[in-house]
Amino acid sequence: MKNLVIIIILIISNHSLVKAQTNQNPNSLPIETPFLKVGVGAYIPSSELGQFIDVSPSFELSLQFPNSRKHRSIEASLQLVVPQQNNYFLLQGEQRNEEIEATTILNASLRLNKTLLSYPSSALDLGFGMGMASIFLDPVTNSAAQELDYSSINSFLALSSLSYNFEFKDSSVLFISIDLQYTPFKMERGITKNLTSWTLIPKVAYRF
Repeated sequence: MKNLVIIIILIISNHSLVKAQTNQNPNSLPIETPFLKVGVGAYIPSSELGQFIDVSPSFELSLQFPNSRKHRSIEASLQLVVPQQNNYFLLQGEQRNEEIEATTILNASLRLNKTLLSYPSSALDLGFGMGMASIFLDPVTNSAAQELDYSSINSFLALSSLSYNFEFKDSSVLFISIDLQYTPFKMERGITKNLTSWTLIPKVAYRF
């Protein structure tokens, strides 16, 4: 998970360098430079994870590499979710079951977006991707702190997305989209070990 986050940070840094070099060479051949976009949404888990996590706010930072000739793009995303927990996770301790809470959910992914429909100022994209997901944990009580010997549970992430993109006259772009994520989380020594989720994420993002 840490390696994927580092890769995304390096890609974003490289984007800044490419943009600076392009500005320094106004007579160079036109190229499609990557762009950053920021977004907010609602994290809506279902299945086993949905028994513990309610609808939660999510925040996303993405770097997109467009290829208009082939009507597609590659997107690297980092998503932060502030979980609204309606039931604590239960960890099996020596004396009793201990309560554990989720403090943060962090998702990092790479996806391929393909344009299905294109108009002069708008487009409809379909995307597929994979990545890693982590739920960071905290003990609720002191006795739970003695039993919890790991800080997060991790899972691979598979996703699909559908996005409507509208470009304004100043070249800024509004993205209205919905993601479907699959994350088969497993909690070691958990009373409910299986925390698999099919998660819907309706969201809005903006390219400045």
